Amino acid sequence: MAEKPEELSENLQRLRDEITCPVCHEVYEDPKLLPCCHYYCKECIVQLAGKEQPFPCPECRKDTFLVQDSADGFPPAFFVDRMKSAVSVLEKCRDVSGSLGAVAAIPSCDQCSSPEACSVAFCRQCTHFMCEFCEQAHKRLKVYSDHTVVRMIEESLEPGADVAVSLRSLSFDGHGSIESAKMCQRHTEQLKMYCFTCEEVICRDCTLIDHKDHQYEFVKACVPQIKQDLQDSLVPLEEAQAKLRKAKVKVEKFKARSHDHKKALEDEIQQHCHGVMQMVEKYQKEMLDQVHSKADDNLKSLATQEKSLEMSMEELQGVMNLVRNAASSESREEVVSVHKQLQEKIKEETARINALDLTPVVEPFSDILETRKKGIEDSLRKSIKVIPLAVDPIKCTVEVPEVETSTFKSFLLSTHCWSYAACSEGIIKAELKSMVDESVIQLLVSESPTKGTFQLSCTPKVRGHHQLTVAVNERPIPGSPFPVFVKHPPNQLGEPIRIINNVGVPIDITINQEGHLLVSDTFPNGILHTLTKDGQRIVGSKRKISSIRSIAIDREGCFIVTYLPALHMHYTNVIAKFDKDWKLIKKQRFSRGFFGGKVKISPDNQYYVCDTYNNMFVLRPLSKS
Repeated sequence: MAEKPEELSENLQRLRDEITCPVCHEVYEDPKLLPCCHYYCKECIVQLAGKEQPFPCPECRKDTFLVQDSADGFPPAFFVDRMKSAVSVLEKCRDVSGSLGAVAAIPSCDQCSSPEACSVAFCRQCTHFMCEFCEQAHKRLKVYSDHTVVRMIEESLEPGADVAVSLRSLSFDGHGSIESAKMCQRHTEQLKMYCFTCEEVICRDCTLIDHKDHQYEFVKACVPQIKQDLQDSLVPLEEAQAKLRKAKVKVEKFKARSHDHKKALEDEIQQHCHGVMQMVEKYQKEMLDQVHSKADDNLKSLATQEKSLEMSMEELQGVMNLVRNAASSESREEVVSVHKQLQEKIKEETARINALDLTPVVEPFSDILETRKKGIEDSLRKSIKVIPLAVDPIKCTVEVPEVETSTFKSFLLSTHCWSYAACSEGIIKAELKSMVDESVIQLLVSESPTKGTFQLSCTPKVRGHHQLTVAVNERPIPGSPFPVFVKHPPNQLGEPIRIINNVGVPIDITINQEGHLLVSDTFPNGILHTLTKDGQRIVGSKRKISSIRSIAIDREGCFIVTYLPALHMHYTNVIAKFDKDWKLIKKQRFSRGFFGGKVKISPDNQYYVCDTYNNMFVLRPLSKS
């Protein structure tokens, strides 16, 4: 199917962008590939390097050193040249007016002097369009004998087909690139050989001069293996890509959870703050009412005092006026007649006023806030704690891990509400019921380090199928009851990993540095076996040690063995030290007691030995002296 004009235009523009250097913003000129796999024009690399070594890559900022102080040391980016050739071919597939996306005209021949000569073929190596005459000449020349010339009209174009699209299919290989001959910059020969020693493409002359004793092969012969190696190297990249995709999915989930977390916290904060504000407004009203009541009572009392003082002042003023009138009277008889009476009145008024409590009578109320402050703070704390955020059981999920008997195990419940009140209020309830004996275990609900999640913990006792029932707000969460199978731990008695039974009567065991098992066997007369960790005997490792009791390895790697000698009439235990080749270093008697002599070595290289006489000995390390 032919591409739409706008799609052809977009493809061409995309290729133009890919052949544009991000440094100079021009079409790549002699592009070089840096070790970080980013590529730039050779001249741009020289400018980037300047006099500083190393210089940072403009895209990834990785430090890069020039190879032999020149940009020529970097390998060329051949694929950029292919893309440039692709753009060149596509641009030739434009209509006469030069506009992209229209039905293309057949391009003219690139080798004829006549511009009217229409091309009928295309050379993949030269990337040239040719007319019929030039095609025949191209095929006759020996130098072009290995070139691939494709007939356009016979093999590619169909009636009514888009010429631009057909030409594009001729010019591109299976990966969308154009195959053109690459020339050696030193010998002007085609690069046909690959040097495995230097890992670079070379020409025939290079094999005789610079790569004389190297291992090389024709490019055509080694390309399939190199392509296979590259294909195989994609495996770790694909695994890394899968990890990145998995991590991205997790990030997206956490983003969604973060949005939910944000919304839940907003609702929770609004609910809490609303409750706190209601509480504050309540206490504010109560305290203001107290202030108003106290203040009104004080104002009434002060008004009464004020009126009493005004009356006393009026009465005193009358007495003072009477005394002034008498003092200013011209009649001697009047002054003498009222003198005694006025004196008594003055004493009476003075005594009455002195007896009055002139201090304003008020009841203090400035401590109302301070008195109730602590109670208000305590009430506010309690009010914040008891405001729960509603938990939606539909949003809850449970992770069910593998469960083993006699093992404390936790199931992880995610409520997606981020409220610790759910646990403290007993909203979450969970139980594990055995389908074998119908016993029920109530799970312990505890807060998880991650807000909004809780651990449902228990220790199952019965092996077999169980059902985990989880309810939130007395409503079962989706999926409840969950099937849970409880199994025995791998190392629990009754389900051993492996049984080793190819020794007689094993009495002691230790493990050497190679991971082999050294087993003390008392049957028939004392044998030391060396086994692999799978219990297989190691050929030639069996040693006879009379009535061997115990074996250990000290920090020098020497073997410490306790045994009963062949003639042990008094059952005297012997401890001996052997080197790594089982050559005796020293031995000595240390106690009496049949079936005794178990030895263990501490990190500081002291020997701890016990016998059947209820004794335990701490011995110094054995040495040759």
